[in-house]
Amino acid sequence: MSSWMPFHFGGILQLVVIGLIIYFTVRMFRSPASGHETSSAYDILRNRYASGEIDEQTYRRMKDELK
Repeated sequence: MSSWMPFHFGGILQLVVIGLIIYFTVRMFRSPASGHETSSAYDILRNRYASGEIDEQTYRRMKDELK
């Protein structure tokens, strides 16, 4: 029974290595993560208004300037 254990472990190890190679290859060629997306000026303005950094009058004025 112990004769199949090294083969079984080696097979699992090979699958893990192949899986890691595929994972890192896909990750290398994939586009950057969503956390690094650039925001539009309007999105930044909306976020500033939503967080209370600017008031409504300033928000409307800046929004009109962006159009």
